[in-house]
Amino acid sequence: MKKDLLITTGNVLNSLQALRAIAAWMIVLHHFMQIYFNFHGQGFFGRFFSIYGRFGVDIFFVLSGFIIYRSTAGRNIDTLTFLRHRIARIVPAYWVFTILTALVLLFFGPIVPYTQFSPEFFLSSILFIPMNNPSGIGMFPLLTMGWTLNFEVVFYLVFALTLFLPKRWRLTGLCIGVIEVRYLFRLFIEMIFFLNF
Repeated sequence: MKKDLLITTGNVLNSLQALRAIAAWMIVLHHFMQIYFNFHGQGFFGRFFSIYGRFGVDIFFVLSGFIIYRSTAGRNIDTLTFLRHRIARIVPAYWVFTILTALVLLFFGPIVPYTQFSPEFFLSSILFIPMNNPSGIGMFPLLTMGWTLNFEVVFYLVFALTLFLPKRWRLTGLCIGVIEVRYLFRLFIEMIFFLNF
């Protein structure tokens, strides 16, 4: 019985991983329609990904949060181990591509669309601290598609804090933490907007 439950759980998680991959491709194709067609794609697929591709972000976030919660539920995992695994998974590649983007901007000028370089902006980008992009496009890091990682890192921090709670309170703590962070993030954005004017 327990073995059957583990197999079913594994199949469900694999299915969710596949759905997460589909969501990631929706995002990629949405950006493709933005860059090459300015969201004026022709035909069914062109219009679909121009309009609905952005919902891949929401699907990806929800599934990622569920998979992270489910994969740690019932396991004895400490906060530092969890954070080490998350950092090892996202930071190296993000830093490599952020540094490459910075070097291209420094040596070849503004050939990368929708972003500009400044030392403090570069530092905030690699530390996942939201800051207005000097190009004027809003709160996007130097490597603009990395904006999602700013949210993921905050989620990881909140989730890591819930690992201090008893197992039965983790989901409740996570929900409360995400709601609180959303409120604090909104205040943070309003403060940055106020300071820029």
